[in-house]
Amino acid sequence: MSVPEYPDPAGRTEGEEGFVRGTAPNSGRAQPSPAAGPAAQAGGEGAAREGAGKPAVLGSAKESLESSLSAAQQQISQLEITRNHLEAQVLTVMQAKEVTEGQLKCLQHELEAERALRRQEQEDTAQQLLQAEQQCHESLRLQGAAQQLQIKELMQDLASERERHRAEMQGILEEWEREKAEREQEHKKVLLEMRQKVATLQAQQEEEQSRFENAKQKILLGEQEKRALSEALLQTQGELSQARQQVQQLRQEVKEQQEKGQTIKAELQGELQEAWSEIQAAQRRHKEEQEGIKEEMNLLLEQREALQKQVGELTSQLAASRESQEGTVQRAQQEVNEAQEESRQKLLEVEHVQKMLEEAEHQNKELQVHLQNLERERSHWEEAAQQNSELQASVNAVESEKARLILSLEEKDLRLRTLEEENLVLNSRMSQLRSTLQQAQQISSTRAGQLQELNTQIWAQLDAVRQKAAREAAEEKQVLETEVSELRVRLQSSEERAEAVAMQLMKRAEHEKTSGELALEQEAVTLHQKMASLQRKLESLERKRKDVQQAVGAEGKQVSEHSREGVECVQDLVATSAEVKTEKRESTTEPRRTGELVSLLQSQAAQNQQDHLESCAGSRQDTPVESQVFLISLTLGGMGIYLWTFTDSFST
Repeated sequence: MSVPEYPDPAGRTEGEEGFVRGTAPNSGRAQPSPAAGPAAQAGGEGAAREGAGKPAVLGSAKESLESSLSAAQQQISQLEITRNHLEAQVLTVMQAKEVTEGQLKCLQHELEAERALRRQEQEDTAQQLLQAEQQCHESLRLQGAAQQLQIKELMQDLASERERHRAEMQGILEEWEREKAEREQEHKKVLLEMRQKVATLQAQQEEEQSRFENAKQKILLGEQEKRALSEALLQTQGELSQARQQVQQLRQEVKEQQEKGQTIKAELQGELQEAWSEIQAAQRRHKEEQEGIKEEMNLLLEQREALQKQVGELTSQLAASRESQEGTVQRAQQEVNEAQEESRQKLLEVEHVQKMLEEAEHQNKELQVHLQNLERERSHWEEAAQQNSELQASVNAVESEKARLILSLEEKDLRLRTLEEENLVLNSRMSQLRSTLQQAQQISSTRAGQLQELNTQIWAQLDAVRQKAAREAAEEKQVLETEVSELRVRLQSSEERAEAVAMQLMKRAEHEKTSGELALEQEAVTLHQKMASLQRKLESLERKRKDVQQAVGAEGKQVSEHSREGVECVQDLVATSAEVKTEKRESTTEPRRTGELVSLLQSQAAQNQQDHLESCAGSRQDTPVESQVFLISLTLGGMGIYLWTFTDSFST
């Protein structure tokens, strides 16, 4: 609701004054003003003079004036009511204004008091902030020194790891070069053998050509002999073409293996570059993790419980991975044995087929020689038959001499019969020899095809076996590298967390010695209990490994030896911590030795972990789960010993 204009001191507006001046309330009639009276009278007289016929118009005007006058009077009454109402509102507004002014003064006083309190609080907080900043600067300086020491140690570890990785890659390259040289020597031997075979085949071809020329020069054989020789020539040419194809295939295989060697070398160089980039990324990650150490200090207890849960999960994974590994090892051994047996059988079959081919070729040569002899005998028998016909003609011509030559004719008849029988026998033998020759040629062709198929199958299987071995080696290498990197990251995080726990314990012990001692003793007892449970678990795992060792053999021995070394390392750490505890209890006058003993224990734990990592990298037969369990047990043992030494130092 809008507030109207305030009235003047007399209580009236200008419009009201004007209206009041012009009109005044009356009992129903219009009263003209004194100034307007003579004019009205003069007008009335003039109107009366002008015409007395207008009384109706004047009456209507009078009525309208009266109605407007009554409406104006009603408006005036309403305006007076509103004026009274507005005066009451003005009074209430003035009272509210006075109340608000009093409240404003009170609020100003309260504000000034609050500002004074705030200024005092700001000064106090500024002093507290200065003290806290000084404390933070001191703690940050100490943490920076400790972090610089850790960075130096990590850089040394990285340098040693780089050297070891380079040595490993150099060894792998040397092994690959040796294998390449051996393969090249094998291929050279195969090429020499094939060249010798080609030379022998060429010599055989030359010998056959010389024989063929000699046979042409000596005797003009029939069409059958020409066909046989042409077929033999075609066979030898086919064998020569096959030998040339094999030589070309061998050359292509040598080129492919050289290209494979170059690709493997390029892949190894790429892997070296990737490893270097991974090391740089690990350094960057380490810097980022150092920045996040402050936030992880509050979450260390929860992470310790998570680590213990991970130990349980890893033990279960260890059992599962062992079972799967045993199954895979047995399957791999079976597959390797089957592949070796198949390769041996195929080699034996190839040798047997080669021997049979050599025997067939020898028999073929003997049969060819025998055929040539039989052809010669046949020509002799044909000449004898011609002589016999001539003798019969002479017998018919000379009938007079028949009596004298009866005996000779009977003898010649007998000879002819025997010769005919021998001729029949020779013909049957010739047919048999031809059939056997055809069978031998068919067998030799089929065996040559089988030999080619066997050679292709053998080469394909050898390539598959080599590719499979290379893939398995690459996969094992990648798995080992990823596991080693993960374990290193976990070890670094666990060591940093242990150091953070130690710093927290130091600060808490400075502020609240009594409560800190009780909490540390409870944590030490729980850690001792957990260490005992871990030792019991490790002993049970060692027993299981012994059982697996009896089943698997040499691989199980190596795994059990590594696990036993891990258990012995943990036991040595516990023993050294107990010795340190006794020494601390004896030397209560030297509290400064606690830091030196803690650093000595840390260096021992780091050395044991580094030795175990190097042994795992050197011998690639341990499973990744076992190495993880061993490293986590070492880190937990180191953390337990670390806390134990601090509790003992605070108790002393």
